[in-house]
Amino acid sequence: MTKRYWIIGVLILVFVVTFVGIVWGGSNRQTILERELAYLQDIPEVKWVRFEDNTVHIGVSPLPGDIAIIAQAAAMIGNKAINFGVHVWVHPANNPNKFYGETTARYGKISDPYGK
Repeated sequence: MTKRYWIIGVLILVFVVTFVGIVWGGSNRQTILERELAYLQDIPEVKWVRFEDNTVHIGVSPLPGDIAIIAQAAAMIGNKAINFGVHVWVHPANNPNKFYGETTARYGKISDPYGK
C-alpha cells in the first residue's frame, strides 16, 4: 500500500513541476527576448518595441528600406536566444492595429520570409 502512495506522490510531483515549467517558461522567453533585442531601440526609425511571449511587435516611422533585414535579424537572434520559434510583426508606429509585414524564425532558419 505505501509503495502505491509513493508512486502516486512522484507522479503528482512530476505533474506539478511540468505545469510550473510550462506556465513560467513563457515569461522567461519574453524576458530573454527583451534583453537580446534591446538594440532595436537604437534604430532611428523604430519608435517602439513590444513583446508578447515569443512574439515581437516593432513600430516604425518612416518605413525603413531595409525593414525586411531588420525583422529577419530580430527573428533569428530571438530564435537563437530562446531556442524556440520567434514571430516578428512590423507595424506603423501610429497604428499598431495595422502591419507592414511579418516574419518567423524556427529551428535556426527563417521559415516565413518577410511580407504580408
